Amino acid sequence: MHPVTFVELPFAAKLSAFFTPFILWVMFAEFVIDRQGWHTVLPFYKFGAFCPYDLAVLIGTATLWMRAGHVAKRERHATKPKLVAGCC
Repeated sequence: MHPVTFVELPFAAKLSAFFTPFILWVMFAEFVIDRQGWHTVLPFYKFGAFCPYDLAVLIGTATLWMRAGHVAKRERHATKPKLVAGCC
């Protein structure tokens, strides 16, 4: 049995891996930033609305998600056995 790479995961698992950090950010923004009043000291933060911080989290998560897929593909191709001409 071999470890499962990110590329081999079903799309639903990849999608949940993408949205989990964003949901974590939304919960942090709701329970900490909004309720503790930190929104007054954050520039460009919009109380209860989509703001640049939300966009930054989405872009960061998408970057890490795409990078995980590319790294897994590169590792899979690097470990793939190569056929030698005249063998077998």
